[in-house]
Amino acid sequence: RSVSSANHATTQQRWESYVRRGTLGVNVSLRVPLSWKQGDDDRPHVVSKWTSQYGSGSAIISLIINEFKGPTMSHEDVLELVKADDWEWMVPNRFNLI
Repeated sequence: RSVSSANHATTQQRWESYVRRGTLGVNVSLRVPLSWKQGDDDRPHVVSKWTSQYGSGSAIISLIINEFKGPTMSHEDVLELVKADDWEWMVPNRFNLI
């Protein structure tokens, strides 16, 4: 569903990582619905988290930035990973990929 830019600005909050701890130099810019409350998390590598229903909901988004310690990936490798459509292996136990 498309949203007009005027409506888009009033229904979403913008979040940027460039001033946050734990980003490992990665710059991330996200738009999150206003109804999701942003908060910090003390767990390692969790840069920020959002909780639905103004902070009282049961759905949580956690932005995790972790250093990749595997073999170096080329741009083509990343594109293949995205096309694979198999992200379940990245989701910790008791979490859901939506």
